[in-house]
Amino acid sequence: MSKLYVDLGEDCGGVMKRFLGFAIILFFAINICACSQNENLREESTSISIPISDYTIYSGTWTSNGYAENYIYTQEGGAILSAQIEENHLAATYVYVQNSSYRIASVENIDTEIMDSVAEFDFKDDGWGNSGKVRIVFGEQVSVEINELEKNPDNATGMAISSAVLDRENSTEIDTEEARDENNVDQQMMAREPYRAASVYWSKVVEWDEDNGRYGMDRPLEPILSSNQREYTIEELKNYPEDILYLALNEIYARYGYIFRNEDLQNYFMGQVWYTPLVEGENFSDEVFNEYEKENLKVLLKILNR
Repeated sequence: MSKLYVDLGEDCGGVMKRFLGFAIILFFAINICACSQNENLREESTSISIPISDYTIYSGTWTSNGYAENYIYTQEGGAILSAQIEENHLAATYVYVQNSSYRIASVENIDTEIMDSVAEFDFKDDGWGNSGKVRIVFGEQVSVEINELEKNPDNATGMAISSAVLDRENSTEIDTEEARDENNVDQQMMAREPYRAASVYWSKVVEWDEDNGRYGMDRPLEPILSSNQREYTIEELKNYPEDILYLALNEIYARYGYIFRNEDLQNYFMGQVWYTPLVEGENFSDEVFNEYEKENLKVLLKILNR
């Protein structure tokens, strides 16, 4: 009996030791797991953005690269958001200025609510007959996205409102010499205005633009058609007024500095910032035309029956 008792005691002691060892290991495992979960919670908590409580701080003008609004219109191109915010209600206008051509597309009368730093607004016309949804995201910068864009099939230039990331206006310093350049686009537009006023064609172009929902002063910055970059079809142009087609035909010559004998034509093109008179008619050679221009001349002459 004694021997049996001793043997059993030794076995029980071994079991207890093993049990204690397992308990210690389990204790440390639980603590390690808990620490890991706490660490994950800390990481997750740092990734959660703090909601914006006062959207009125975004009232004002936001532009591409933080440039001055006038610089966007006359020098650089880009986007401009003009916003007025009361609590979480947004009233805004969003303008996109195409680089080099300075054509303008815009979504006006934006009127919507800001929810979780995002405002969305459906628009039916960006000035070129295109429709879609503008989505504005407020953060360190203001991001403007154009979604679900449906382009107007009659939009010959393909111009449309575009997305952009914006900074507060005038947050970027501009070279004052460049900004004051006497040859900047704004000054050239003003200098050439008398030529436009003297041409009977200018009022017809303005009327045509307005009939098609295009407003502003971007027309003197680029020809009516991009006839040196793509080929147009009769179907595309058949509904254009005859005077507009006549100008589109002659601007193929004007692009190369052709000097017109017709006073109204010459005044019209002198009113265009892109036009530089270089060559008298008798010295002009149509060898300068590229393949697009040659084909477009044929199309335009056919429509005009000339």
